[in-house]
Amino acid sequence: MGGVVMNELLRIEPNSDESLYSLLFRNSESYHFMHLSIRFSLDVNSDPLYTKNLNYQSNAIWQEALCKKAIELGVDVDRHTLNQFDYLVFGNEATLVERKRMYANKSTKYCRHCLKEQYYHRLKWDVNLISVCLKHKCLLIDRCPSCGKEVKLSQLMQRYCPCGHDFTKGEDKKDSAPEELIAAQEVIQRMLDDVHSILTLNNGLNLDGENYFRLFNLLSRLLDYFSGEHSIFSNLPF
Repeated sequence: MGGVVMNELLRIEPNSDESLYSLLFRNSESYHFMHLSIRFSLDVNSDPLYTKNLNYQSNAIWQEALCKKAIELGVDVDRHTLNQFDYLVFGNEATLVERKRMYANKSTKYCRHCLKEQYYHRLKWDVNLISVCLKHKCLLIDRCPSCGKEVKLSQLMQRYCPCGHDFTKGEDKKDSAPEELIAAQEVIQRMLDDVHSILTLNNGLNLDGENYFRLFNLLSRLLDYFSGEHSIFSNLPF
């Protein structure tokens, strides 16, 4: 791949919960470029910059390129990539299968209320377990409300779907999340956010984040083989 365009400075203030792709995209916009790809010298297929989220550090060409660019800008890459959740959720670096199960890379989801307040992509929106914005008590949107297609991160960062829909627009009644789901998401997101968080089950058993997600992953694998209506799933604590 050709060299990265040089002499770029970090002109934006990264948000603590922002994804790597988002902050690099916004920084490119600060130079009045329409898309992140323009900041690179391209002699290989640039499709992943338009079709992938690229928020997980790996040795894939474009993921390495984005990490390299961020380091040149003085960005703490670990803080803005999904790898930070690996050891809590899996106990080690995620395998390819685990990564695909836990993290989104081909499309994303969003809270339009968050985007209205400050337009950037929150890293946790790429965690597949997360489906609710707890701040606004609403479902995260994973398809364009107008055309029904999956939302590409590249499109989200440009604010408009190819069909013309503005991602900050929508109907409140369609976004609202049921209370039961909000309660479940509060537990999941608290355990993900705070490594010292403890969940006390009805039987008095205490689970820290690592054991919570170990159990969660075990049950996820079991559900791959059994119907969720099987009797062994009738009294789960979450």
